[in-house]
Amino acid sequence: MTRMTRETRRAACEPRFAALAIRGARRRASRPRVEQRASDARRYSTAHHFAKRKPLA
Repeated sequence: MTRMTRETRRAACEPRFAALAIRGARRRASRPRVEQRASDARRYSTAHHFAKRKPLA
């Protein structure tokens, strides 16, 4: 689970963390696009998807 989902889930039940989650999301959004695209590709690549799964055998 990424930091963003953890922060936003916490913000849902604790109003105190709402500002923190928003600020964190904005900080990540302000990163250079190239770096973000690279991390997204790594996160959603099929190789990574299958690497996480248990072998079917």
